[in-house]
Amino acid sequence: MVSKLHYGSIDLTMPDGTTITVEEKEDWMLIRDWYKEHPDVKERPAVNYPVDIVFKDGNQVTINNDEEVHSIHSIHC
Repeated sequence: MVSKLHYGSIDLTMPDGTTITVEEKEDWMLIRDWYKEHPDVKERPAVNYPVDIVFKDGNQVTINNDEEVHSIHSIHC
């Protein structure tokens, strides 16, 4: 199940070009805060691949692009 995964860190490039690194659950609030500071921006951040994820069963996968995210999601959800 994808909702039960762990990752080292995820770097996201925000629409203005700044980068936010998410390493812990609380770091996702940085993205929310960015959008509060930029209320007119509707564009989503870009994931800077690769991203390593570890599933609940211990299997690890390296995701290299958006297509692989959708593929993993369809297999594990």
